[in-house]
Amino acid sequence: MSRRRHYPPLSLVPFFVCLAIVTACTPARQARVAPSRPAQQLATVALLPVTIPPADPRQPADKALETGRSVLQKAVAAVLQELGIRLAPVPANALDSLASATPTDPGAVREIARRFGADGVLAVELRHYRDRQGSTYAAAQPAAVAFSYRLTAADGTALCAGTVEAEQQSVLANLFHFSFKRGFHWLSGPEFVRETVAEKFATCPELTSR
Repeated sequence: MSRRRHYPPLSLVPFFVCLAIVTACTPARQARVAPSRPAQQLATVALLPVTIPPADPRQPADKALETGRSVLQKAVAAVLQELGIRLAPVPANALDSLASATPTDPGAVREIARRFGADGVLAVELRHYRDRQGSTYAAAQPAAVAFSYRLTAADGTALCAGTVEAEQQSVLANLFHFSFKRGFHWLSGPEFVRETVAEKFATCPELTSR
């Protein structure tokens, strides 16, 4: 015994056809995307002296950190100048008169920016530095650096910050970051630090949007 198939009444067919057409032609709603705020362009940056973690009095002084502090200070200054930013170097004794213990506090930043006529203040702390051990083409130990940085606007607003831990790798170990400009050789400590700073600062729009 065959089953009967039930079809909708003919009077409802035009309704379903119109519903399909309207549904197909109605544009889908798109999520609203908040407009991105343009990066604040900095003309002058007050560069604070590079700091290092407090030394343990029970341990001998870390000469590598002392050397690296000078290397990193020069690298940061050189990269900022290459980006077209005017530098306002801040001498170490200029921070002694600040009421705040840390120059990254908003109140201290505003005072530093006002005193040195800067649009922003850059603080950098070195945590590790190792120079290359060996020659250009045969390094027993590659150069390495670890540091953190914080760029703050003159009004105390944080603009960009980051932490870097980098060690030069061989070409075979890291083909993705191979640089034809560098070639097949090991960089010295100062060369590697400057290259690392340049790569990191390139991700900060306040330093590159000009």
